[in-house]
Amino acid sequence: MQIELLSSSHHYQIQPDEAKKIFNHVENDMNDDPYSDEGTYYFLLNFYLKEYLLEHTDFNFILDICHLGKTYYKYIFDQFLNIFPEILNALKTRSHFTIDMIEQGWDNYYHFTFNDGFYLIHATNIYGADVGKNETIKIDDALFIFYQIKNTFLNLIQRHLNDDFYQIYKKYLYIEDE
Repeated sequence: MQIELLSSSHHYQIQPDEAKKIFNHVENDMNDDPYSDEGTYYFLLNFYLKEYLLEHTDFNFILDICHLGKTYYKYIFDQFLNIFPEILNALKTRSHFTIDMIEQGWDNYYHFTFNDGFYLIHATNIYGADVGKNETIKIDDALFIFYQIKNTFLNLIQRHLNDDFYQIYKKYLYIEDE
């Protein structure tokens, strides 16, 4: 299994007016939705952040799970960010989780089932049909991979955005709970 967030080393830094524009987009979209809540806020922020990263950096998000080959998901990275706190929590509590990478014709669901110190990974497509070959990974290896993604993501935020974004995502990913 390979799950990796890559980013370039160039140091493009967001300008204050660009940061304000992202926050204004989120605020305006939330004002348009009378049912907005904290989940909506992060959903929108994740979308605008992904768009910003696509436009200004060389980041990429790669999955190679269940022997299906490398798939590049940078265009729907926000979808992963939407469930990333749940994944981190599931890893802490040794519970099951699913990485849902179904979006406009993109690939699969990756189901992680915890059992006796290991995760069994099973992939299905949008129709529920099995794809690939089941994989097993030790909990310590899964923790290493997902915490490496978290750290790489936070470094990416710190390098290209301002402290406001860093603090928001530090809270979002439960950094103070560790």
